[in-house]
Amino acid sequence: MSDQPIVRARHEHTVSRRQIIAEALHVLYRLKDHGYTAYLVGGGVRDLLLQRSPKDFDIGTNATPQEIRRLFNNCVLIGRRFRLAHILFGDTVIETSTFRRPPSHDPAAPDLLQTEDNEFGAPAEDAFRRDFTINGLFYNIEDFSVIDYVGGLADLDARIVRAIGDPEVRFREDPVRMLRAIRFAARLDFAIEDETMAALSRCRREILKASKPRLVEEIFRLFKFNAGERAVRLLWQTGMLEDLLPEIAAYLRASPDPENALLWRYLHFSAEQNGEEWEEIIVALFFPLILDRYQTTPSRISCHDLQVGISEVITPFMDRVGVPRRVRDLVRLIITTQYRFYARGKRKNFSRSRFAAQAWFPATLKLFTINTNIFTDAAAEDLDKWQDLMRREGGDVRARELAKTTGNPRRRRRGGKRHHRREERAAPPETLPRSIEEAAEES
Repeated sequence: MSDQPIVRARHEHTVSRRQIIAEALHVLYRLKDHGYTAYLVGGGVRDLLLQRSPKDFDIGTNATPQEIRRLFNNCVLIGRRFRLAHILFGDTVIETSTFRRPPSHDPAAPDLLQTEDNEFGAPAEDAFRRDFTINGLFYNIEDFSVIDYVGGLADLDARIVRAIGDPEVRFREDPVRMLRAIRFAARLDFAIEDETMAALSRCRREILKASKPRLVEEIFRLFKFNAGERAVRLLWQTGMLEDLLPEIAAYLRASPDPENALLWRYLHFSAEQNGEEWEEIIVALFFPLILDRYQTTPSRISCHDLQVGISEVITPFMDRVGVPRRVRDLVRLIITTQYRFYARGKRKNFSRSRFAAQAWFPATLKLFTINTNIFTDAAAEDLDKWQDLMRREGGDVRARELAKTTGNPRRRRRGGKRHHRREERAAPPETLPRSIEEAAEES
């Protein structure tokens, strides 16, 4: 790592302006045309070099926030600790920040938790301020070159996640960086560099200093891009699972073969089903724990045991991290209605069509699909039938609900005093039932 960067000219790298969205190019060129330095920065450059589609196109510049706002009518300044410019193009936001320098502190101090980070700096200082070398790369719109102050190009080629500077200091400055290291390694299928990995294990207790909302958000982000299984394995390997998901850690400790526990198969097949919503992640993590608790399979466990398992295994986790009520209800619905797939013969007040027409049915069918991939039983033969039924009934649900709400109004009673009665509208299909028991009975 040096103040003299490695510069790859346009013909030496794969980044093309055709891969950059028009809104980001507009911001880059306007800054450049007004005499400012303007770089595409961070994960966007990393993903373009890896031939992946970036989620965000962030920009770094030597223009101050006030200067940026004067250049763009559609600019909003946000942040208290450090002012960022959000340049708005409809639903697209281009985050633009002024180059800043790393915070100054004593590395021997007992607490390095970063609370101030608001000093403007040079591009090289901004690169060294970032968390990992693969995120410290710049794309220069002036000459279309890629600029590397921190060794990120070499680490991209070697497929390594490496902290910039002393990894222990960087993790103590901002403990959430530890989760980001695991997320990047899992998502990109990179290895974590040895010193960075050792610091993850040494500093794992620091994660408890992070704010709860930010921590919860980062935990669920681990499961994006089908990376959940590998991310949880890395949490287990570094010891961070003990602090973040103690229920899962206890389950693995008690397993006779932790490396081949049922949990990994659920996470694997959940990723195949693109299970990235909060309720789908929670179910994939905790449903195998319920099965393990009762030493049974999905086709044999009773609805009562499922409800008890939710209360004793999943609810403590949802209480601890503050899972929203809507997600809690969906988790209960997905799990407690599984027995419907295994019911044989006619059952009183049960309609397959009405069950498949529920707004939450696709999520509960995902769990049934995972179960059929893991366990072989007669119910697996019905999977295609359920999927066909969902496609047929799910497409009609909105039309039926609309008909309920736009039908002929009631006639007023003739004679006597007329009462104006408000029509009672049916709940939209996205609305959850009033209770889990009501949902199970209605389906």
